[in-house]
Amino acid sequence: MEFLERQQLVILGLAVSIIAGFAVFLYYPLAKQAGVVKQADAAQSAAAARADTRNRRLPILREKAETLQRKLHNYDKKIPQNRRFATLWQEIADVMNEHNLKDQLVQPGPEIEGAELNCIPISIQCSGRLNQIFEFLKSLQQLERVIRIEQFQLLNDRDFTGQLKMNAEANVYYKAPDTEAA
Repeated sequence: MEFLERQQLVILGLAVSIIAGFAVFLYYPLAKQAGVVKQADAAQSAAAARADTRNRRLPILREKAETLQRKLHNYDKKIPQNRRFATLWQEIADVMNEHNLKDQLVQPGPEIEGAELNCIPISIQCSGRLNQIFEFLKSLQQLERVIRIEQFQLLNDRDFTGQLKMNAEANVYYKAPDTEAA
């Protein structure tokens, strides 16, 4: 093999330098930028997939929001502006009589005042068969008033005749009067 002449070595050195320069100054930055673009594309694809999933859930969420809005409207209807407890006591007594419950007692406690809602705790006692008490509780739920049962107790009689005594502590709510109107 003949020795290459000096000019050929210089040309070969320049060719290697050009190729190395191309690799260092053009290819490497472009490859790095392509990796960044691929990562950005993957992140954007993931974001688009999440948005698509949320978009598909949107009609379901709208329906739930409408349902909750209707329930809230009905809930507001069940909380009167004033106490009207005399009519409520009568309604509870009528429901107890309707279900043939005995030893009836509905007793109010001290009123609890709040910023938006006031409530009066009531103690409800009666006795009857399990199905009568269950129907009574279902009827209480159907009243045009929010009655929230806080404590509930069923006691069996000593003779085990099937008669149960119910003791319940409940809260009855009404809207607090506006303080600005006073």
